[in-house]
Amino acid sequence: MVTTQQLELLAPLSGVLMPLEQVPDPVFSSRLMGDGLCIDPTSQVLCAPLAGVISNLQHTGHAVSITDASGVQVLLHIGLDTVNLGGQGFTCLVEEGQQVVAGQALIEFDADYVAQHARSLLTLMLVASGESIIDVSGSEVLVEAGQPVLRVGEAAVQASTQQAPSQGDTLFSLAIALPNPNGLHARPAAVFAQAAKGFAATIELHKHEQRINAKSLVAIMTLQTSHGDVVQVSATGEDAEQAIRVLSDLLVAGCGEAVTPVAQVATETTYASAPEPVRVDDTLLRGVCASSGAVFGQVVQIAAQTLDYPEAGAGEAFERAQLQRALLEADTALDSLGREFSQGPQGQIFSAHRELLQDPSLLEQAYPLLASGKSAAFSWAAAVEANEKVFRNLGNAFLAERAQDLADVGQRVLKLILRVEDTVQALPDNAILIAEQLSPSQTAGLDKTKVVGFATVGGGATSHVAILARALGLPAMCGLPAHVLSLASGTPVLLDAEQGELHVHPS
Repeated sequence: MVTTQQLELLAPLSGVLMPLEQVPDPVFSSRLMGDGLCIDPTSQVLCAPLAGVISNLQHTGHAVSITDASGVQVLLHIGLDTVNLGGQGFTCLVEEGQQVVAGQALIEFDADYVAQHARSLLTLMLVASGESIIDVSGSEVLVEAGQPVLRVGEAAVQASTQQAPSQGDTLFSLAIALPNPNGLHARPAAVFAQAAKGFAATIELHKHEQRINAKSLVAIMTLQTSHGDVVQVSATGEDAEQAIRVLSDLLVAGCGEAVTPVAQVATETTYASAPEPVRVDDTLLRGVCASSGAVFGQVVQIAAQTLDYPEAGAGEAFERAQLQRALLEADTALDSLGREFSQGPQGQIFSAHRELLQDPSLLEQAYPLLASGKSAAFSWAAAVEANEKVFRNLGNAFLAERAQDLADVGQRVLKLILRVEDTVQALPDNAILIAEQLSPSQTAGLDKTKVVGFATVGGGATSHVAILARALGLPAMCGLPAHVLSLASGTPVLLDAEQGELHVHPS
C-alpha cells in the first residue's frame, strides 16, 4: 500500500525505548514482521499509537493490530512467547472491528504475572504494511505513553504484500492440520508470509469459509488459528504449483517453530528432503537433482569472488552518497533485467531481487553504521549478513535458500559501491561448472554456447538457481560433497542429474 502523508505514531505505553536489534528473538530483531521499535514497559495499559480500526485482536490478548484510514497497519505485541499464556494476565478493552482514537486504552496486562511466566515483557510496535520508518526517537530513553516516538514515511514504498491479479487456474493444497501449539501466531505467521512473498503467484490461506492474503502478516493473524485447525493454501499464477508444494511443506513443518507432528487430514504427495551428500568413491559423487538431464563435459571450477573493503569511512555524507548511488544503479539494472526476461522465470526472480533491494530494513541497519563512521561497503555488507543469518537460522530449508537471493543482491550492490566488475572467466566448450554456490545472477547470465550443466555443494531443488537451470534447460545438481571442489578443471565428467550422480573419468 502507499501512504500519502507522514504519519506520527505515539508510544503505546510508558517505558524504556529500545532498538529492535536488541530484541532477543530473530523474527522480531530482523524486522521480518515489519520495522518499528521496542519498549521495556513501566506501565500496564497498552494504548493505541494511532487512530484506526482494530483489524485484529488475538484471542489470547497479547497482540493487537490497528489499520488507519490510509491502510497503514501497526502491530502491537506485548512480551515474547506470551501467546503461551493462553490469555492469562491480559484483559482486552476493545473488540475487533471497533474504531479507536490515538491514545485509547486497548489492553490491560498484569506485568508481574507476565514477567514471571513469559520469556520477556519487551513490547513491540511494528509497521506491518511495509511503509518505511523515517524517524525513531533515541534508544534507551524513557518515554511516556502518548508521546510521539516514530514517524512513518510519506510513502513511496510499495509493500510487497500487495498481490497483482494472476492469470491461470487456481490450485489448492490438500487440507493441513496446523501442528503449532498456538496456531499461526505472530512468529510463524511472519515466516509463512515471508515465504509466500517469494512467489509471483497470488496466494491465499483458507480456514473454513475465511480466506486471506497469505503474503500479509496481519491478515494471517486475523484467521485466529489454533493447534490442529485445518487450513488450505491456494495459488494462482505461473509458479503456483511450486508455491503450493513449498508452502504446504512449511505449514506441516511448523513454520520455523519446534512442533510435534499431528495427523494430517489427507496425505499429499510427499517430496523427499535432500539426502546427505555422498562420496561413493573417487569416481562417483551423489547429490540432489536441481534440473533433470544428463551430459558429458569437462570440469570448470568457479571460485567465489572475494571483495576487500575498508571498515572506516570517509565521512557519513560521502559514504551515504556512495551507498545511495550503488542502490540506484542496482535498482536500474534489476529493473532492466526484469523487463528483458519478463516472459520467463528470470524476470520474476529479478523482480523479487528488486523487492529485496527496496526492503527498508536493510537501510535501517546500515545507516547507524554509516553514522558511526563506517564505510558504505562495510555498513551495507554488515546489514546484508545480519539478515542472511536470520533466514538461515529459522530452521526452514526454503527460507535458507532465500538467503541466497539476499546474498546475491548484497553482492551486486557491494560491487557497485566498490566499482568492481564481475570476474570474467574464459570457458572451454562443454563446460560443467563446479562451485560451492552459484548465485541467481550468475546462473541467469550463463553462456549456453559453452556451459552444458553445473553442480554445486550448496543450494537446493527449490532455490531460484534450480528454477533458472530448469528454465535454461541446463542439467544441474546441488548438495554434492565438498570433495567435488577438489576436482581439477579439465577433468572429464558425466553429470547425470536425473539420477543425482556425477561420474568422474567416466568410461
